[in-house]
Amino acid sequence: MPEPLDTLQQRWDATCKILLGEPIGALQDYREWLLELTEPLHHTASSISGKKTTYYVTKYEKNSKRISFEEIDFAKNYPAPNMDAKNIQELLNSISGRFHYAGNIILGKCGAIEKSSNLQNSFYMLESGNYDGCKYTAYSTVGRFSEDSYGGNGIGNSSIVLKCKETFENKRCLEAWMSQYVSDCYYSYALANCSDCMFCFHLKGKKHCIGNLQLTPEQYKQIKKKLLSQMLSYLKEHKRLPSLAEIARNSKLDKSIIEKIKLPESKKEKKDLQEIESAFKKACKLIFGKELPGKIDDYGKWLSTNKREIKSYKSAISGKPVFIGDYCALFDLPKDRLLGADEAPAFAQAAHLSLEEVQSLEFSKITQILGKIAYFSPEYYEGASANIIDTPTAMDSSNCYKTFATVWAKYCAYGFWPRSSEYIFGFDTCLSSSFCINCYNSTSLTRCFEMDGCANCSDSYFCHNSESLSNCLFCFNVKAKHYAIGNVEVGKEKYEKIKKMVLEEIAKKLEKEKKLELNIYNIGSLKK
Repeated sequence: MPEPLDTLQQRWDATCKILLGEPIGALQDYREWLLELTEPLHHTASSISGKKTTYYVTKYEKNSKRISFEEIDFAKNYPAPNMDAKNIQELLNSISGRFHYAGNIILGKCGAIEKSSNLQNSFYMLESGNYDGCKYTAYSTVGRFSEDSYGGNGIGNSSIVLKCKETFENKRCLEAWMSQYVSDCYYSYALANCSDCMFCFHLKGKKHCIGNLQLTPEQYKQIKKKLLSQMLSYLKEHKRLPSLAEIARNSKLDKSIIEKIKLPESKKEKKDLQEIESAFKKACKLIFGKELPGKIDDYGKWLSTNKREIKSYKSAISGKPVFIGDYCALFDLPKDRLLGADEAPAFAQAAHLSLEEVQSLEFSKITQILGKIAYFSPEYYEGASANIIDTPTAMDSSNCYKTFATVWAKYCAYGFWPRSSEYIFGFDTCLSSSFCINCYNSTSLTRCFEMDGCANCSDSYFCHNSESLSNCLFCFNVKAKHYAIGNVEVGKEKYEKIKKMVLEEIAKKLEKEKKLELNIYNIGSLKK
């Protein structure tokens, strides 16, 4: 197999030629620019060998022990834990030496990988994390089934994309954000089923538009050629292009168009938090053996400890709350230019540049003109969704609260990306799972608590980088364990005794303080 950098350079040259008209030089010369607005990877030494190890998950405590994935001995035998422990701390004192957080996680069929982690079935990947089924990707994070992506964040089923954010089924795009089924688009936001667009916002089913203005194919071709030439010159000189969010922030706030927009009367949908409260109690009963007293918001700060933030700002049109989640660089959008999802269609109909403004566009002076149409809705709701509360994005979901990237989910709160999941609370990237609390970067979990990087597990607590566990406590870097504590199978009777002690201590603390300091991200650094 050719060297990763050699192959990636060839693909980079081809991508730049397609998007900008010609290659622009060495891929590594543009590293700093491409890494802007991606999720930062962490590179540190393995505690076992000193080998440089890459982490996509960066929440592990700095003084915790680390291990590179290929160094893990999944069949290693460990001494038995302290089965006479009277509390959690005594138990942890006997097993803490086996808590190593794994990096360089490469699963499935992969090859030609450098400085990357949390990859599955991917090839020719450089300094990238959280990708599945991808190839020819550099300096990017979060993607599925894509290729030729550079400096991307949230790239789905897309190809030949440069510095794009939150895409799905996109082709040949540069600085396209929150867009689906688009091709040959540049510096645009929230487009759907569009092609050949530049500096456009919230359009659907459009072609040959610049600044939201419909042009003839010949007009579009002429202006695009000029703008691409200017962008190419700027990029070669500065080794970066400004992001779409950066251009908008540097543009003078112009409300001349949006102040004239008449919004349709919004439909008032019934919101019932009680449905979600009941779901939380049901999950607590299954996981802790008892319901926790009070309301879910009493535990909100604790449930949010290791999840991504959701914030709200005022709509630039109506002043109503607009919710925005911390993913795909959306927090970088200017907060005085936000719209609600129900306001974006009216905005798209009314907001466009004049033909004279479009014909006079110069890339170096783009901020002087773009201010009146550069507005962004970080919200979207697709399919049949109901009882979605303080949740900026949802697709075919119901009864979700303070959750985003919510896809085919129900009864979820305080979390990010609960795809095909139900009854999960306080989470980040928890897929195909049910009845879980505080679980992260995991798939196919059932009745689990404080799990990270796990798959196909049930009735387990405080486990990391493990697979096919059932009834396990405090297990790290193991597979196919049953009734295990600290990686050692102890049998059902002894396991149930320790589990009862652990859960009683946890429930008592949560009832009293509505929080728990111990979590899967800091357990590996706790002192005796």
